[in-house]
Amino acid sequence: MDSKTYGIIGGVVLVIGLLHIFLGSTKSTERNYTQAETLFQHRRYQGAIEKYQKAIKASQKLGARTKHIHKDFPTLAKYKIALCYEKLGTKNNNSRYYSKAISLIDKTLTETVDYKHRENLYYLWAQILYKKKEYVQAELKYSYFINNFPNSALVVEALYYDGKINKDLSRFSDSQSSFQRIIDEFPSSKYRSEAEFYIPELIVAKNNITNSLESQTEDQRTYDTALRALASGDIYESYQLFIGIIDQYPESPLISNVFEKVGDMYYEAGNTVNARQYFENAISTNTDNDRNHLLKNKYNRTLLRPDTAERTDDTKVMNERFTKAIFLRKKEEYLEAAKLFETLSNAEETSNFGLSVHDSIYALYWGGICYFKAAKQNEDKTLFENAEELLKRRIVDYRDTSDLISTYFYLASTYWYWAKIDGNDPEKYKSVIDTVNDAERKTKRTSNTNYDNWYNQLQDLKLNAERKINPYHQPTPRSIRPEEQLVKQGRLHLISGELNKAMKDAMESLKMDPSYNPAKQLLNQIAERYYERGWTFFSESLYDYAIVEFEKCIEIAGRHKKAYCNLGVLNIMNEDYTTAIKVLKKAINIDSNFKEAHYNIGIAYLRQGQFEMAKDAAITALNIDPNYEEAKTLRDVIAD
Repeated sequence: MDSKTYGIIGGVVLVIGLLHIFLGSTKSTERNYTQAETLFQHRRYQGAIEKYQKAIKASQKLGARTKHIHKDFPTLAKYKIALCYEKLGTKNNNSRYYSKAISLIDKTLTETVDYKHRENLYYLWAQILYKKKEYVQAELKYSYFINNFPNSALVVEALYYDGKINKDLSRFSDSQSSFQRIIDEFPSSKYRSEAEFYIPELIVAKNNITNSLESQTEDQRTYDTALRALASGDIYESYQLFIGIIDQYPESPLISNVFEKVGDMYYEAGNTVNARQYFENAISTNTDNDRNHLLKNKYNRTLLRPDTAERTDDTKVMNERFTKAIFLRKKEEYLEAAKLFETLSNAEETSNFGLSVHDSIYALYWGGICYFKAAKQNEDKTLFENAEELLKRRIVDYRDTSDLISTYFYLASTYWYWAKIDGNDPEKYKSVIDTVNDAERKTKRTSNTNYDNWYNQLQDLKLNAERKINPYHQPTPRSIRPEEQLVKQGRLHLISGELNKAMKDAMESLKMDPSYNPAKQLLNQIAERYYERGWTFFSESLYDYAIVEFEKCIEIAGRHKKAYCNLGVLNIMNEDYTTAIKVLKKAINIDSNFKEAHYNIGIAYLRQGQFEMAKDAAITALNIDPNYEEAKTLRDVIAD
């Protein structure tokens, strides 16, 4: 073998040796990383740092393959080193380690674009600043983290620390906002109870209680602040303050007043079940005999049962988030209400919020309507998109429900107003037509005249959309009978809300032809509109106006049992029990199985002190529906 051959063999051996050094770095990386992880778990952080550093060095050699550990392995290892420094700083109470960690984090963030690594590094940075008591810088980092990593599992923790820092810095509104997000968006979080604890304190601080109140006790100060918030229209803040007193000062001499205020709020929100419970608590903790009559009247008022078969907001599960959303809707803060309803409607959150299918339907329906109204207020195309999304989900996911036809109406209205602010976009007008056609195919016509109201409004939207698309198309002229012309004119008055004029047109048409069905249908629609207006006034506690509307409904449709029932309830609320009984008997004569009318007449008899009559009415209602909870309560109240 000549020298040349030996030279070739030597070169090959040298290359193989060098490759062995380089290619062996993969196993070296894995070994060092595994050892580092073990040391970290045993809290031997200094040793772990050394192993992580060796793993990084090995991973940078030619031929090392670490993608199966992580595609950006050096950043992962550097994050772990920074974490070790943070643990050492906490363990030894030595800020030098914190500084090393921050320096490494800052440098590593410039080297990586990996989303998950950036998320972990920024959060660790915020945590270290918090531990160093550099609160202003820490708050900036937490805020950055919350805004830039909204889907992180650590957001709720970041909100908690952000709230605590802002509280310590006397930024009370910012602190309240962070804690409120925990309550609204993370109801199952371990931080929720602390957030609920802090909020009343923050509201009191935010309202700048003067030095003249410093001699007051904390419960009195909180109560006074709640009353101020209530007077200024901040209903939900007031609600939170009252709940805070109940949780933190259960032995307060003000507790009965607090229970009463919360009961009033729930009653205004339409949640008579919770209202009844709070009024009952107010009675049981009351020490002022002069208040007994007032509190018992409020309690008895929650036993009233008007007809609610068509009310979309008749939900049994009405937790504090629903209560807040309803408060916001009633204050016409539609955008904030819509956002909260949307959160409550998300199926993946249902178990966290403790919601039923009925509640999801409710949240979708009102979320869509509130987005629609917010979009009209602000002429915002994005909000119309949000309204469209929620209303479509409501239609697709929950078809067989009573408010499906009204959901179609609001979806068609969304497209209509959207088209108008979008330069009369013909595609949006076409969407109006498609929505109405879909409603015609997929909703079930009922004997309920309320259906006809929504259906006819949909037809009007469709007709107007067709005219917008083809404004020059004129239908073939034909002769119109005078009674038909009056009905068409009356329908226009109905659409514009001029009910007296609409009724006059319908009556004139029937004088010409007493058997003309379109005129009769128009009268029924007018009666139903009066009924709806009565409900609107009823829900807004404008009882005198509601009475007028229900009476007009009955004047047109003499056998409208629901109008009679609700009129009876209003008479009970006005303590005119004789008239209430007379009116409710008319509802029962129309439908002997009308359980709500039997129940309400029982309430009227109870108020008159006719206990046997009241008990008989409750039992009759229970014979119609054995699961009628309100009737069971009435029967039990009488028995007691």
